[in-house]
Amino acid sequence: MMAQLHKILMVEDDPDIQAVASLALEAVGGFEVVVCSGGQEALERVDDFAPDLVVLDVMMPGMDGPTVLQHLRTRAATAHLPVVFMTAKAQAHEIAAYKSLGALDVVTKPFSPMTLSNTLLAIWNRDQNERAQTAPRAAPSTCAPLFDEDAQKADVQDGDSPGASVVDAEIQDGDSHSGIQQEGAQVAKGTR
Repeated sequence: MMAQLHKILMVEDDPDIQAVASLALEAVGGFEVVVCSGGQEALERVDDFAPDLVVLDVMMPGMDGPTVLQHLRTRAATAHLPVVFMTAKAQAHEIAAYKSLGALDVVTKPFSPMTLSNTLLAIWNRDQNERAQTAPRAAPSTCAPLFDEDAQKADVQDGDSPGASVVDAEIQDGDSHSGIQQEGAQVAKGTR
């Protein structure tokens, strides 16, 4: 099951963009949003807020967005926190550079307040799908299945009772090792 996007930490130094973006994300998108005016403030608030996603302005005074991302990646709690950069500088080579730093994507300014939530949600969903496809899968079981339909058909064709098993064969051959196996065989056959 994919994780849902609920909480967004918005790191932006421009008060007008803060107001428009937070209103768009809260009113249109229904997200819980915390706005930080700079990188240091974001690093101080990220652990308590525990966002699902960080929207990070690239160019800010004091600590720029790429530096904030570097700091996030050094902390255990935020090392894998999804980040989207937001910038007016969005040439193809710049976008590639931001993604190489570990950003999921880049949203360009100016953005449409009416579509910002959907844009971030699309980026989020794409990332969640990619994570699901690359997540380690459980090792295949080396145990025989409890109910093997093909084996049951073969048993019936051979004249054995449906559901007969290796345990049944051992019991029939007098090679049972315990009463537990006999009891298990009876349960498997449905006679118990």
